[in-house]
Amino acid sequence: MKISRYAARIAVVCIATLVCAARIGWSDEMAHLEKRVEMLEKKGGASPFAGVSVSGYLDAAYTNNFNNPPSRLNTARVFDTESNNFNLHALELSMEKAAPETGGVGFKARMFWGADANLFSPAGKTGGELDVTQAYVEAKPGALQGLSLKAGKFVTMTGAEVIESKDNWQHSRGLLFGYAIPFSHLGARATYAPNDKGSMTVGLVNGWDNNRDSNAVNGNKGKTFEGSLSVTPTKEINVALTGLYGPEQAGNNRNQRYLMDLVGCWKFLEKFTLMANWDYGSEQRASGIAAGQNAVWSGVAGYARWEVNSRWAVSGRAERISDLDGARITVGTMQKITEWTATGEYKPWSDLITRLEYRQDSSSKAIFAKGDRMSRLQNTVAAEWIYQF
Repeated sequence: MKISRYAARIAVVCIATLVCAARIGWSDEMAHLEKRVEMLEKKGGASPFAGVSVSGYLDAAYTNNFNNPPSRLNTARVFDTESNNFNLHALELSMEKAAPETGGVGFKARMFWGADANLFSPAGKTGGELDVTQAYVEAKPGALQGLSLKAGKFVTMTGAEVIESKDNWQHSRGLLFGYAIPFSHLGARATYAPNDKGSMTVGLVNGWDNNRDSNAVNGNKGKTFEGSLSVTPTKEINVALTGLYGPEQAGNNRNQRYLMDLVGCWKFLEKFTLMANWDYGSEQRASGIAAGQNAVWSGVAGYARWEVNSRWAVSGRAERISDLDGARITVGTMQKITEWTATGEYKPWSDLITRLEYRQDSSSKAIFAKGDRMSRLQNTVAAEWIYQF
């Protein structure tokens, strides 16, 4: 019995010794591996994807026109052009790396798939449901704080609304967004923001929605100048004045197009925001009514949004655009169009936006198809679903 007890004790001591030795060896091996990884990281440098953020959204909707147009197309609309139809408007993927404020380089790229891409794709690009909405390099010298330099393709600075539906208050885009201003530009832009109270931007671009000025069909040799001044006197108020000037007619460097755009936003209550947009544009020898005459268009829009709580919101929009030279909306038709829109929004989850919208368009001319005749009114209803990631 004593021999057995001694043998058992010896066995326990041996096993414990082996376990400790194994653990020591494992710890040494792990320490060696950690040092090896650290050496490789230092040798290889930082990952090229360090600091890159990836996001996107999916936008689908259904729109119905109470006029029942034979063509099943909605007149004077931008993206919600098809009636009685479900549509995949957008699948957008965005990648971005911010340029360091102390000096350095960053970038932004947005790839856009969906039916809407056909409608805002720039001249000089092959058609299809794919578009690179933005792709530019941004540099911040660092020596002058607040200075940012961009080169590539970027969206316009004009207008109160944007291409991405998730960032708007309504499903449908307004008349000013569709017919008074451009969507995007290709060129170079410099912004100086000395503080959070204001900024100034100047740029030189190919023109309105034009990828290539060298294209014999779509372009010309001229360039368009853009400039913008934004002021934020308080955290509740922002006002931005933007101007564009340059030749936009194919193969013509002489006839100039001019646009002034003013946007103001006032969050005068915690959950209630007002916004307004004014546009005035003119173009030499671009009238659709009298050949050789100048064209002038102008418009104003007002917006209101009430965020009831984190899930519910309601918003409204009313606007009027004047196209008396028939150059912007329905070429050759002298008219004024008014529209108003009411939108209800509900977020069942933080990453899902649902909307229900009613809109009425009214023109001074009968431009809206209603069955087998024409009407001055057009009424539509739409439902939208947006998933953000």
